[in-house]
Amino acid sequence: MFSITYSTLNLKGDNTLFYNDLARTTDEIIFEASTLLSGYVDLYRQFIKGREIENLRAENEYLLELIMLGVLWRSKETHVSRTSLFAAKTLKWLYEVRKNSTTFKPLADRIRGLLVSVLLFRQSEQPLSKDIRSFRRLLMWLDATGEYSEETKRLKVWLEFAKSMKENDFRCFIERVYGISESFRMKCAKSLGSYTINVERFVSKAKYSYKGREDYALANRREVEYHLNMVGAEMLNRELRSDFIKAKQKIVLLPTCMRLDANYQCKAIGNNFERKCIGCDSKCNVGKVFKSLSPYNIDIYLIPHSSDFSKFLQRWKDNSNVALVGVACVLNLLMGGYEMIGLNIASQCIYLDYCGCKKHWDAKGVATSINIPQLHRILDLSNSKEGIVGKEN
Repeated sequence: MFSITYSTLNLKGDNTLFYNDLARTTDEIIFEASTLLSGYVDLYRQFIKGREIENLRAENEYLLELIMLGVLWRSKETHVSRTSLFAAKTLKWLYEVRKNSTTFKPLADRIRGLLVSVLLFRQSEQPLSKDIRSFRRLLMWLDATGEYSEETKRLKVWLEFAKSMKENDFRCFIERVYGISESFRMKCAKSLGSYTINVERFVSKAKYSYKGREDYALANRREVEYHLNMVGAEMLNRELRSDFIKAKQKIVLLPTCMRLDANYQCKAIGNNFERKCIGCDSKCNVGKVFKSLSPYNIDIYLIPHSSDFSKFLQRWKDNSNVALVGVACVLNLLMGGYEMIGLNIASQCIYLDYCGCKKHWDAKGVATSINIPQLHRILDLSNSKEGIVGKEN
């Protein structure tokens, strides 16, 4: 079982147990969160409807946002309390520069790499106060890392909702959300901890070895955030399932880290922005997906990097005839799912069995893999063939 931080595979190279454990854990978390937070979700839905902020979404999507708020508040508060407003704004500005300018991106990355660990990850003994000001500071900190852009879009609306509360009412609200996050952590540690056994060991090294790197915040995300993305992606998949099934055309988006070898050996059609797999090598993990889907006329595109994801998605915005399967490592699942929701694209997410790309996780790069039967189930294909991508049967 290969694992840099997480792995959904057991020693036999099978992840059937992972998907069963995840489904059961998600059921338990939804039940508890609904019992304790559904009243706030009802009030929030009224708030959204009254202000015409968006079309109302399913209750469980809003429950996920509250779980996310609690987990991030609890796990980041000692960093947030030591971060100045000026530092957060500066790093947020630099992130916008790298995101919007190919010319200045290398320079912005170098500067951010020097500053992120120093300005955002200092440790404090003091937790955040349970007030609106702390809520606002948390969102600014998350924005400054560049790792939570889609999550904060949703949490900023919750901040506006929170501002409508009286001080004592808000304290009761955030205490309950905060409490749910600890229950979430404990449940997931028990049922999903065996799949994330190397995360804390990796983080203990990364807080030193990743200093000076722009992806410092990514590398230092804790085990509970892996579990949040696992459960969150499962919750979104359930809520988005019906629209996905209705779409006539299905497309699978795979990361280039699944390829067998370096770029010069890949014969996918296209350019650096996008490539369409032609199944040129049966040993390639992407090629194995191509072979398994070839009878179904499903296109497979390679996405060079997650930063290009939003641009790549634009062509399918508001197109109800197309549905996408986004494949990513665990920490990118929620962001990717939210991006597709924001563009009104029917979608489902599937987990890479483990992370391994050269950019973030391994200096040489490790070819990542996915579970083919799980992909076939998501695509609702009949007569799917058993087998795991990257594993010989």
